[in-house]
Amino acid sequence: MEKKKIIIGSILKPANEVRMYKKLGASISKSGFRDICYFGSKCIEEDQKPDQVNDDFIYSRSIFKRTLRAFSFFFFIVKRQPDLLIITTWELLLPALFSRLLARASIIYDIQENYYKNEKNKGVTGRIRALIIRGLEQVSSQFIVHFFLAERCYEEELGFTKKKSTLLENKALESFKDLKSGSKLYDLFYGGTIADQTGLRQVEMICELIKDKDIKISTYGHCPSQKDLDRVKALAKKYSFFEAQVSEVPKSHNELLEKMTKARYNLALYPPNPAIENRIPTKFFEGIVLGITLITIENKTYQNFFNAYGGGIIISDLNEIFPILKMDQINKEQIHPPNPDLLWESSENRIKSTLSEIFNLSG
Repeated sequence: MEKKKIIIGSILKPANEVRMYKKLGASISKSGFRDICYFGSKCIEEDQKPDQVNDDFIYSRSIFKRTLRAFSFFFFIVKRQPDLLIITTWELLLPALFSRLLARASIIYDIQENYYKNEKNKGVTGRIRALIIRGLEQVSSQFIVHFFLAERCYEEELGFTKKKSTLLENKALESFKDLKSGSKLYDLFYGGTIADQTGLRQVEMICELIKDKDIKISTYGHCPSQKDLDRVKALAKKYSFFEAQVSEVPKSHNELLEKMTKARYNLALYPPNPAIENRIPTKFFEGIVLGITLITIENKTYQNFFNAYGGGIIISDLNEIFPILKMDQINKEQIHPPNPDLLWESSENRIKSTLSEIFNLSG
């Protein structure tokens, strides 16, 4: 097999972020393409740092710094002369397209967010930003050879990806099955990205409801907003039963999973939001594979998911959590043995086929 150079890039996400490195990168390597370089913000765990990496960027949400990082990506491409670029954010579309004038690399756009839906209801500025991003994506689609879609709903929402896309949902890695669930130190766990969009307000309300009850809550993750970070720290200071390990920068995914296994239930209290209502969060796949029951709010998409795979309890009122916590154990029928369809490895053949088609390989 002819050696091909590949770059997988992001702006804010660490260069060894799970989807980039342990999922896409690992699967591509299994397909026989091992010359892979990762571009992103500073790696979280140095002992799991890729051999080839550009992670000089310290995580920052500053528009100015992110713009400079995009320019850095352009020069990095020109210097490395890759055969394939896999970009994971719209901010790298322009440098990727301009680099084609000098590097001629094929481009795959790994779409993890529907930026248009995320931004369009955030006032006039948000609407303008949404239109700019969508316009850039549509124009860029003429030069992109393939799209990876992180959500099934994107197949309908993103018309410009049709006929050249592959669904790669954020499923759990098979290795997660080996994580042992030890003694339960907490009743409830809330982790990952911490913000109102992922249930922070609901967690605050739960804390107020259970302040006189013998219930422990653990929180582990990162808060993109300093304001939200201060809110979480305030909860930890106010309530002795609330333990928080949070920061403004992304935290270790391995530690996140370990924390999750130490809780009886995993909170996924996403409030109603048209921008994300049809998406399946990564923690749904991970929770089921780890055998940790999720508690979430009414949502048709979630209901269909749990009907198919088990592992979830849907509530309509936060007070419904208390009778759930009083149960000694969950009805075993609610947690099914991990279905192979929940594992990332079930998608690897599709990745191999896509790369073979792009590089015109046989076998």
